[in-house]
Amino acid sequence: MTIRYLKLPLYNDVNYSYAINLEDNKYQLKFLFLERTKHWYLTLKDSEQNILVSGQRLTPNTLLFANYRLENLSGGFYFTTQSGLDPELVEQNIERPREFFTLYYIYDDGE
Repeated sequence: MTIRYLKLPLYNDVNYSYAINLEDNKYQLKFLFLERTKHWYLTLKDSEQNILVSGQRLTPNTLLFANYRLENLSGGFYFTTQSGLDPELVEQNIERPREFFTLYYIYDDGE
């Protein structure tokens, strides 16, 4: 059993998506920042654009999707503040995740 941490890209756009391979399967991650709530939301789609999880709030320092039963995905997403940053500075710049946050996909590779 080896736990793997795959660092995923974040961008400073309020609405974007990209395709990525996770555990040998292709997925699309869509990110949306809502000004009203001051939170980021993640939608996960499979390679055929079927929505697997829609609008999950990215809560810092919480493992997301780990308890979901998603076909071909054994892990979860971990959205965290970059270490050593002033929490007030992070909160004031929540709409700029690339500079203040890190996103990982964490899973057990079965080896």
